Amino acid sequence: MTPRPPTHDSSAADGRLVAATLAGDRRAYDALFDLSFRRVHAYVTRRVPGDEPAKELTAQILSDVFADLDCYDAEVPYAAWLLRYTRERTLKRITSGAPAAWSPGSRPEVTDSPS
Repeated sequence: MTPRPPTHDSSAADGRLVAATLAGDRRAYDALFDLSFRRVHAYVTRRVPGDEPAKELTAQILSDVFADLDCYDAEVPYAAWLLRYTRERTLKRITSGAPAAWSPGSRPEVTDSPS
């Protein structure tokens, strides 16, 4: 099943879930985690070959997303922030085979490959 693009209403609901999660609401955390898992897993499994590596990367991304959740800027739709986070981590994994070290507000490191 392909995730539907977020609407303005879902963006506002996502923002409320993030705020409630940061305030310590466990039910909001569970709902935000489920929502984030579906989005991250759908993206990663289309780009990372193999079920186990995709599961591992999904778990790592979600762990990092929730560790950095206090860096989320509510002016940006949560779905867009999550997609950027997921895309950068996945790209880093695909190109280097190693876990990515991206965090909100930073730019991915670009290095020249030796020829």
